[in-house]
Amino acid sequence: MKWITTLKENNANYPLDRKFNEFNKEYFDEKLTNYNVKWTAATSAAGGRYYSDGETIELSTYVANIVKKEYLEEVFDYILLHEMAHAYVYEVFGDVKRAHGKEFRSVFLPVVDAAGLAHLNHRGKVTQIIIPLEYYTKDYIDKEKQKQQKKKDKPSIG
Repeated sequence: MKWITTLKENNANYPLDRKFNEFNKEYFDEKLTNYNVKWTAATSAAGGRYYSDGETIELSTYVANIVKKEYLEEVFDYILLHEMAHAYVYEVFGDVKRAHGKEFRSVFLPVVDAAGLAHLNHRGKVTQIIIPLEYYTKDYIDKEKQKQQKKKDKPSIG
């Protein structure tokens, strides 16, 4: 396996390879082998991505800039488990029609519950991570408020 082992952004130190191996053993019956798990600088709010090539999982370093340090491990654990659930579904069920369909939910929801992270889901909704507002940095919250204000202030056409 090819690894970038840790994240050193925003003074974070998330051991991606160790976490992947631990989660693979504990929650996925060690079915996830030969995966290239790596960091990406993508600024997606999703925080991670599983590629259906059956080989790649990425986590975004962007998350380390918008989440308070004390919550980073919890949030990265959730994101990694989410992407690993996609990989597991691919390994067990093959290529499924809906990314967050019944096969995914049957795998992911029990995993995040067992990991103690179910509170980051909203009523079983698995299409996005629901990060509590208090987890975000003040700078990120301020920027989001400015974006919302600009949308409100924008004159309507018509």
